[in-house]
Amino acid sequence: MTNPILAETWRKYRGWALRARGIRQQLDRGHRWVLGLTVAGAVLATLAARWGVWTVTKDLPHAVPTAQGLSALSAVAMATAAYLARAVLEPERERHWVRARSLAESAKSEAYRFAVQATPYDGADAGTKLLDRLQELIASGEDIPAREVTDDEVAKGLPIYPLPVEDYIATRIDDQVGGYYRPSAEKNERKATLCAVLVQVLSGVAAVLAAIGAIYSGTGIEAWVATLGAVTSAIGAYALGQRYQRLAASYRVTADRLALRLAAYRLATQAATDPALARALIIDSEAILAAENQAWMTDRLRPAAPASGGG
Repeated sequence: MTNPILAETWRKYRGWALRARGIRQQLDRGHRWVLGLTVAGAVLATLAARWGVWTVTKDLPHAVPTAQGLSALSAVAMATAAYLARAVLEPERERHWVRARSLAESAKSEAYRFAVQATPYDGADAGTKLLDRLQELIASGEDIPAREVTDDEVAKGLPIYPLPVEDYIATRIDDQVGGYYRPSAEKNERKATLCAVLVQVLSGVAAVLAAIGAIYSGTGIEAWVATLGAVTSAIGAYALGQRYQRLAASYRVTADRLALRLAAYRLATQAATDPALARALIIDSEAILAAENQAWMTDRLRPAAPASGGG
């Protein structure tokens, strides 16, 4: 059975989630382009500087124009990276992404609370309360409205009404634990490891080149040591901005908290089901998800900083 107020709340969830996804994709592309252009600019600048030295003794006719061309390409790459950092990666765009995602998660949580008839949607005025709450969300997101979605999009994952507790566990808790938080934690851990390995490898190569340059002075190798240092710094800044380690840790903790809360419910209801315990499970699970969303939003709205401890 489909409840019209539940369906409208789900529509807003899908619309805000779609808007957040679109902004996130733009930001991710922008970060990758800035990283790539920064690396390319550093390499081209070093090539331009060393080109004349390499070719001066060979009397090549196109040595100077080639060096000038490489220098120009380096300048273009650096300028484009700076432009993208200002235009695409502006803080306001990130705030819009964070708020759209937060609104989507809030609407989704209210929809599930209503579907399972949990507090405060356990009375005769449940529909009115959900409508009031939805109006509050829409008012708070006037500057970042939900995108329009089709009825087919709305139907995806729309909870039935009323939603049995076992269906809530399957579509909400199990889906979040096994379908989102744990896979996302693994994905962020892999990316954090990749960036760390790249930084370590490039730092090692730079150290070797520095040693060779010290032994064979005048070879110009020291210029590439500085370039590798710039590339290493760019990769480190990219990984720090993406918050891979902190996200992985946060997602792991949230998945574990949900799984343990569900295990406690299963243990307490081995003999027989208990509506009070089921309501407590739902309230606690939504509180865990809300806490993770709030922590994520707070972290994204402050400048990235190195993770403390072992992460």
